[in-house]
Amino acid sequence: MLGDTHKYHKSVELQTMPVKLKSRNIRINAPRDVVFQAILALVTGNLLGGEPVKVRSRTANTVVSELKSKGGFRVYDSVHEFTFEPPGHVTFTQLEGPLHSDRGEITLREVEGATALEFRGEFTWSTVPILGWLIGSINIASIYNAVIARHLLHVQAVAEVRAGHQTPSPPAP
Repeated sequence: MLGDTHKYHKSVELQTMPVKLKSRNIRINAPRDVVFQAILALVTGNLLGGEPVKVRSRTANTVVSELKSKGGFRVYDSVHEFTFEPPGHVTFTQLEGPLHSDRGEITLREVEGATALEFRGEFTWSTVPILGWLIGSINIASIYNAVIARHLLHVQAVAEVRAGHQTPSPPAP
């Protein structure tokens, strides 16, 4: 079992104010199906250079993975469920980990021979009203936003190389 973990509870989630993660919009010079496959490879541990992943279970459209993500000076263990809806939608929910709850979605759209990736997400650090949101906003959001940015830029680089671009496009500001 992973360290200090919390189960995801929808009933408690409705009573707390989640912290919104930074929305991200990235243009990737690769077809949508290549980007979709790069995201799948990331969460199954099949993406070269990715962080450690152990797949607990997998069905046609769902993957439950144990992740080890470096954030700041620590490595955070978590278990997430990823749901893939081809050709361009991925959602995730934390099942176990350092946060009380955590969820997000990635939407992929074809745009002029490339793919527009949009990420939105949120988390709840603690169910203590106001204090949980405040600490999550001040302390945790910046670390989590950096982890998400690193993962998405890795997906971008790998997808662009797989699509035949020798040099990945520079990240958007």
